[in-house]
Amino acid sequence: MRPEGRFSIRLLVSTAIALWVFVLFYIASFGITVPSRDVAQSDLAHRNSVHEALVEKLEQTIADIDKLREQNAELRKLADQQKSLIWRTQSELKQRKDAAPDVVKLVETGDQKENLYTKDHEVMRRQLDDGIRELYFYLLDQSENKEINLGKVGKHALDQMFSLLATSLNFSYVDGSQEWRERSLAKLTNKIQGAIERKQNPTDCSKAKVLTCNLNKGCGFGCQLHHVAYCFVVAFGTNRTLILQEDGKEWRYSDKGWSSVFQPVTKCSYREAVGGERAAQWESEESNSKDRVVFLPIVDGLGGGGRICRSRFLGNSPTRCSSSMPTRPSSSFLSLSGTLCEVRTTLRRPLLNHQRRFHLKKSGGRWGSAKCAEGEALSCRRGTWIEAWRRGPRG
Repeated sequence: MRPEGRFSIRLLVSTAIALWVFVLFYIASFGITVPSRDVAQSDLAHRNSVHEALVEKLEQTIADIDKLREQNAELRKLADQQKSLIWRTQSELKQRKDAAPDVVKLVETGDQKENLYTKDHEVMRRQLDDGIRELYFYLLDQSENKEINLGKVGKHALDQMFSLLATSLNFSYVDGSQEWRERSLAKLTNKIQGAIERKQNPTDCSKAKVLTCNLNKGCGFGCQLHHVAYCFVVAFGTNRTLILQEDGKEWRYSDKGWSSVFQPVTKCSYREAVGGERAAQWESEESNSKDRVVFLPIVDGLGGGGRICRSRFLGNSPTRCSSSMPTRPSSSFLSLSGTLCEVRTTLRRPLLNHQRRFHLKKSGGRWGSAKCAEGEALSCRRGTWIEAWRRGPRG
């Protein structure tokens, strides 16, 4: 046998022995284990739980996907609605933009109509009306003069005057001027009444500047009312609160006093406003500026000072109200009554149980003067008041 053959056999034998030794060593070290039945069941249960968890997560994922689809559909619907609104808004804006010039023109026309009638316009209209009246009275006087025979010419002139007077009257109703006049008077009424209400009802009666006045002037009923109105105007003009002496409890026309017939002129009583403080005698607005309580005598006893007072407070309209006055009285002798209309309205508010007995007319003088106040059963005519008082109770 060749040496090479013998060497190969030895190598194979040596390799087989080494492999056999290694197998024996592995078995001795780790041993051969066979899985038991319990281990197999536990592994199966674990796999089942994992499978169930995966199935549950899959179902949850599918549910979430369905929910997202619904939300997506809602969002798509809202987006479509928003697009529709945007389109509609843009369309409306375009329409408004196209109509803007017409709207501006209408607004400007309304403003022009609102501001068309002013105080100057009304004064000029009244001057025209007064001029026509004066000419009418002149022609009427001349036609009744027996020494002058106007004949047909005079009759024709009087007919023309009647036509002009009717035209002048109709002119006061053109383009809603009567409504404008009523609105202006209502605003002025509210303004004056509000100022009187605030001044006659101060927050602290003991600290307010007051003007006291004796109700019993030696004259008739209407004259006494004019005396109280005079006191009221002076008090209002000097920024004072009018307080009747002893609250007007002593009055010859009612044993129960002023407040038994008319409403009190103020919420402050004489005791609260004056108390024991000595009232200074009226001299002038400047001289009595530092006196809190001032007594105002009757206008007949003021002499020259009375004329100044009458000229300042009674003869002219207040500056803060004159710009709002749309009309002036149509007859000169009613000018004072027109100026004091709101004061008389405040003074002559009868108690509820006397309102039906007064039977006063709502309108003013027979010359067509404006109403004193809306809803007040009052009149600016002294004769109406005297007749109403004679029909009413005397206390």
